[in-house]
Amino acid sequence: MPLIEAGTNGVLMAGGNGEVRHVFPILACYAADFPEQCLVTCTKNGTCPKCKAPSKKLGDPDEYYERTPEWTLGVINNARENAITINQFHKQCMAEDVSGSVLEPFWKDFPHTNIHAAITPDILHQLYQGVVMYLIDWCQILMTEKELDARIRALPPAFGVRHFHNGFSVLTQISGPEQKQMARILLGCIIGQVPNGVITCVKALLDFIYLAQYKAHDNETLAYLEKTLKTFEDNKKILIDLTLHPTLNIPKFHALRHYINSIKMFGTTDNYNTEMFERFHIDFAKLGYKASNKRDEFPQMINWLSRQEKVSMFSNYLDLLDNADSLKSNSKSLLSRTQITVAKHSPLPNQKLSVIQEKHRSPNFSIDLKVFLNKFLEHPTSNRHSAKFPIPFDKLDIFTQFKFHPYSLQEDNNPESIENDTVKAIPCSLNFPNGKFDTVVVMYNEEAESTGLQGSSLVSVISDAKSNRCQLGVRIGRVRIIFRLPTKLSIGAQRNISAPEIWPTEHLAYIEWYQPLSGNPNQIHGMYTVRKTAGGQPQCSIVSLRSIRQSCMLIPQFSDNWKSLQWTTDNILDNADNFILNNFQSPYSYQTLW
Repeated sequence: MPLIEAGTNGVLMAGGNGEVRHVFPILACYAADFPEQCLVTCTKNGTCPKCKAPSKKLGDPDEYYERTPEWTLGVINNARENAITINQFHKQCMAEDVSGSVLEPFWKDFPHTNIHAAITPDILHQLYQGVVMYLIDWCQILMTEKELDARIRALPPAFGVRHFHNGFSVLTQISGPEQKQMARILLGCIIGQVPNGVITCVKALLDFIYLAQYKAHDNETLAYLEKTLKTFEDNKKILIDLTLHPTLNIPKFHALRHYINSIKMFGTTDNYNTEMFERFHIDFAKLGYKASNKRDEFPQMINWLSRQEKVSMFSNYLDLLDNADSLKSNSKSLLSRTQITVAKHSPLPNQKLSVIQEKHRSPNFSIDLKVFLNKFLEHPTSNRHSAKFPIPFDKLDIFTQFKFHPYSLQEDNNPESIENDTVKAIPCSLNFPNGKFDTVVVMYNEEAESTGLQGSSLVSVISDAKSNRCQLGVRIGRVRIIFRLPTKLSIGAQRNISAPEIWPTEHLAYIEWYQPLSGNPNQIHGMYTVRKTAGGQPQCSIVSLRSIRQSCMLIPQFSDNWKSLQWTTDNILDNADNFILNNFQSPYSYQTLW
């Protein structure tokens, strides 16, 4: 075979810079789903293709020796020598947990190849199509499909999270992206309805899934990964006691034990996830065929792919030039590196303040705006709550959304490593009777920009007029209005007076605050509790868009009688009082909302 000759004697290959090197290609990784893993490693179906764990002991805590090519070939050769018929050969192999369907594996003479070690983790099939779907089935049994679907339908909208209008139970032929979306909201919907031991197991497995997809790992993150797996192993007996599964001897659960070694050997899991290759089939085969005239298609597909690669390379080059300055600013704070995009022209220009207050459900906006503006005009020693100067305008340009791209928290600095974030503040209308006002995490100074929410209980949302600074911390709020101060004012008979230079020229947000977070997340489900401000009167203030770190998803704490309150996805943020801050909203939120 070509790989045997190339791996043994080497071949000459030209690199991207034109230099020719003597290269010895070997089979190092093999990305495949479980049936193909068993096929290529000659492993009995239902056992582990990497170790000698029997099918009936996959869930046991015992560790088993790793399979080796020499051992597998020895079992096959012994069966070939001792068996008279094919059936006898097959039975002898199966007795050793070897498939017996192959007389001579294709990898037998490959140099420096360990086919069992080459089998890599499979995020798509093992974690999402395997582990997540098991968890959903078990939760539907414990709390009934009807209850779980009802909670899912009532969830508030959140950026990056699909809203399942009819719940999970009606879905058929669920795709990989859908399974990822289901995992993002599962834990928050089962809290209070299933035993705490089950919540611990679900959280541990979701933690494992998110940690396993980190784009960079070190000893610390791998220790987290090992800890989450141990938490599940220590608590999984409750799943058997509740008769959700008789043994938990499930190959896809057992495969989790081999993730850490594979990451140490081959790098992060995004290097060999089968989802990437399934996407390639669409990008490189289906789209190329569609672009051809369907006659003698292969040369046309090759030309099409070649042109697509050249366009992509040139586009990447232009992006590199555009991002040169930002790539050099790794030492800057997260606040200064956040790229904010707002529409050039307001979609709702010259809105009267009274209309804004009504349509954005912000009755105190004029008062808070007056306080905000007066702190720029008053003497530093005056009362910071003073509102003696009237607002020199009665209309504002309103924006319905803004976008920003948080930079990666890991050291790749790749703009594509995390998705853009969008925050909306859409006023009430016929299409949106309750409006759409997103929830966000807000920072107040450079010291509060680090990951996590520590120090959030220390925050003060009232600015200090003397120092024009705020105390340390972050806080959860709901964006009611996105606006920009006018550059021209009308005072008395005077028109088109330039606004004070000290006024902020950037876009601002009017935030309705929730209570400061408690010191620590819940010990069972690991997420923070968010409550509305006490007394029923919302506390609001104006902040710069740059102080908003990210959007966030609040999942209501469902009580036993929540259905009688007529909560819906449109009104639940207005009607519910207690929420859970969902740190599984996205891979980015998982790294920042802990």
